[in-house]
Amino acid sequence: MTRRYLTYCDALDALFDFGQAQNTGLPPAQMRRAILDAYDEVTQDRDWSFLKATGRLFAHAAQDDGTVSYNTTTRNLTLTGSTWPSWAGDASVFVNGVVCDVASRTSDTVVVLDSIRNPGETLTDETYMIFERWLALPDDFLNTTLPMTDTFRNFGVQVSMEEFEALHKYDSSASELQCFALGPNPKGAGLAMFLYPAFSTTMPVDFVYRRRRRDLRITGKETADGTGTIGTSGTAITGTSTTFSAFMVGSVLRISANTTKPTGLDGTAQNYNPFVEEHIIATYTSALAMVSKTTMGTYTGKAYVVSDPIDLERHVWGYFKRCCEKRLTRNPKALRDAEALAQQAYDKACEADTVALPCGIAGRGGRRHATRLADLYQP
Repeated sequence: MTRRYLTYCDALDALFDFGQAQNTGLPPAQMRRAILDAYDEVTQDRDWSFLKATGRLFAHAAQDDGTVSYNTTTRNLTLTGSTWPSWAGDASVFVNGVVCDVASRTSDTVVVLDSIRNPGETLTDETYMIFERWLALPDDFLNTTLPMTDTFRNFGVQVSMEEFEALHKYDSSASELQCFALGPNPKGAGLAMFLYPAFSTTMPVDFVYRRRRRDLRITGKETADGTGTIGTSGTAITGTSTTFSAFMVGSVLRISANTTKPTGLDGTAQNYNPFVEEHIIATYTSALAMVSKTTMGTYTGKAYVVSDPIDLERHVWGYFKRCCEKRLTRNPKALRDAEALAQQAYDKACEADTVALPCGIAGRGGRRHATRLADLYQP
């Protein structure tokens, strides 16, 4: 079955028709703002099942071979009797009773320590342990509840960053995952997972997380979103007088059967020319060439349009559209009606989002506490 997409362009077309039905002129900027605000509202309203993803991070075993010396002037930590592991550039080092962070790995035997998290004094021939105190999380990460390792029933317990820092001061030994904390990535944007204690063996850390929805940028209404014509063969997209851009990666390409720009399957107020195929763009090559994620039909000299997909499953489309309309309704009575319609659409979306229903039997239970149907789970 071919998957259908709701695009930024579709949402703008629907709002244009809504404005005409309400006999109100809706400026394009106001419609775009309503779509973006409604997109935020819908994704934040519920812990939607389709915004769940699985992640895997690899935590390396701690190393303590050899001895180290520290120079306070250069902040160089020099290792004797072994070599720094390849992952040392983002690691931490426990030395002289202090947890230090590595700023960079400059050679097999030298790392530069952080300007703040360092021993603060010259050291010579000290024992040490280098380990991964934190691991960078995916860019679309929002939150998680239960990271797991390959050790049977070894789940991490979430603690605050304050508690995490205290744990490492209390015990610097290497073992298996016991606690984790979520905090800012020490070396970049986004979040990181901080792990305690240091790992004694290398193993993956798996987790289910709530992901961030895809942002919207390509409207499908700008000249660059459909200028020129295209030819397709396999996964190759070849443009003539096109202005493809790197921003189009991940967007939806819709191909027309002719030289008129394609519409959605319901058309627009101005015309009806439904696309014959739609595909996700995988790679940008140049202003005249891109690559699709999936195999396309063979076309030559056809019109097209590119627009960002609304990152919502089909059962939430109706609720999203009602939220867009609600944000463009100004009449008080009409606004109350729009809010009621949005609530109805939300209830239906929640029902459809229940992907697994537990089995329940009325009457099961003790003699004094028999289960009623009303006691069973309701989505």
